[in-house]
Amino acid sequence: MPATADPELGVHKKDDDLFVKGVEKRAASLGWKSAPRVAPRRTFKRLGLLVLIAAVAYIFIHNIPTDLGPRRSGRPTYPIAKAPSQAAPKPQTPSASEKVDNDEGEAGPPARDYDGPVRFLELAETLHAIGGTHGSSTLNKNVLFAASSLRSAGSLLPLACKMGRELRAYVHFALLSRNDIKIEELRAVNGIGKSCEIIFHDARAEFPSISSDERFAKSVERALYHINNYMHPQAIIVDSSGHRITRRGDTEEESSVRFLEGFWPTNPDLSHVLVLSPQVELSPNYYHYLKLAVLEYRYSGPAIYQAWDKRVFSLSLDLPSKNLDASAPFVPPTKHAGELDGPELGAQSSSQSTSFLWQAPNSNAALFMGDRWAELHGFVSQLLEAQHGFQSTPALLAEKSVSKDYPSWLEHALRLCRVRGYMTIYPGADLAANLATTHGELYQKPEEYENDKSNMRHGDEDEVILRQGTLLDGLPNGEGLPRFNEMTLLSWDDNRISLEDLNEESIKYAAGFRRTVGGCRTGQTAVPDPSAKDLYCMGDDGV
Repeated sequence: MPATADPELGVHKKDDDLFVKGVEKRAASLGWKSAPRVAPRRTFKRLGLLVLIAAVAYIFIHNIPTDLGPRRSGRPTYPIAKAPSQAAPKPQTPSASEKVDNDEGEAGPPARDYDGPVRFLELAETLHAIGGTHGSSTLNKNVLFAASSLRSAGSLLPLACKMGRELRAYVHFALLSRNDIKIEELRAVNGIGKSCEIIFHDARAEFPSISSDERFAKSVERALYHINNYMHPQAIIVDSSGHRITRRGDTEEESSVRFLEGFWPTNPDLSHVLVLSPQVELSPNYYHYLKLAVLEYRYSGPAIYQAWDKRVFSLSLDLPSKNLDASAPFVPPTKHAGELDGPELGAQSSSQSTSFLWQAPNSNAALFMGDRWAELHGFVSQLLEAQHGFQSTPALLAEKSVSKDYPSWLEHALRLCRVRGYMTIYPGADLAANLATTHGELYQKPEEYENDKSNMRHGDEDEVILRQGTLLDGLPNGEGLPRFNEMTLLSWDDNRISLEDLNEESIKYAAGFRRTVGGCRTGQTAVPDPSAKDLYCMGDDGV
């Protein structure tokens, strides 16, 4: 039992040192409590940590990098960079001593000796912005105008503006010059507004005016590389008004090679060559005639069975006014092939004009068969190679049968026709008036003969007036094209000849050509080759 206070016994128990739940100590009622004490060592740690954080923040803020670019992605980016501090200094101001020495001289252009890294500060932004033009595809509607000088830019911008306004293509303009002009200023100077619909690209590397020639050339190359990767332009248009090197006149050989190399048939049996002179005017009927004539004289059953398709060299659209050597006017025949004992060629006759076969080719307006054109390629290339090995020109090559009023390649075509017995189909006078006409007043002498003094008279008195009508109006009696055996046959010198005599003359001419030009032995024969290799024996078994 706990002891209790008994005042009567004088016993008092002090229990103030015991804690009684729910009863606060008396000191709490006094309103004062002492603060808890913190260890001094913990206070110093906190202060030191604060000072360290402040110092790190200060150092980071005052040394933060300002030239970091965006994060590297799949496509190259070109951050805006400052001038290099050590790679290549900027042009320095001359010292006082230099000013004294050069006080009377004028300041020259800046030295082009900067050879720092190639960086494009403006190109990336515009290239990334043309995603809508489908530049990543090789097939698109992008057209690029590129200028390397302000003069070229002034010449190209009006043309680019006109093309851009048509809204048929995405027109881009790239400036790659050494000038530091801004694109906005370039547009303002040339009057290029927003209506021109041109996308400008500043393709200049930094410091173009002081770049070395090697660095500038490399920058142009890299700029075009990036433009091609992002744009894939279908056409690149540049200014051609710069200094041109004056060329000397082409020789006969150079002119012939340049002309013949202008076309090579993809399929010699189906691809044909249409040769037109600048002075020729065509009728709308010419295309229908060519289709009809090709089907009749090249691919028809009678032409193939009778081997006439192997004899046709070309299809002429007009009638020449002179013969090949320009010595006399050419009068087309009016008699059929079976009337060789009739009046002489050129005599007056009431017979109706008709198509005819002539061994002489035409250079004004004619469709050359693809396989014959390929054979002409091989014939001329081997002829020129053989001609370079001659100490003296053979008489057969020295003889010129074609006037200098015609291009030089026509001489080679005539030689091939004489060797093979090829023929050109010419329309009659009535049919020719429905196909084409040659304007004599527009005649220009071939480039290889410009310095030649002789000149054949060319006027419009013999010009054929094109008729307004259908193709059937020019055909005899409104019927179809005449058959081979209905056409008159003329030799290369415009004399009537039979097919047997033509074949005999071709054999004789081929034998002489193979012996004197091809280097073959007398009596040596060979199977005709599609590239005319059988006419040349040099390097094989020839002498």
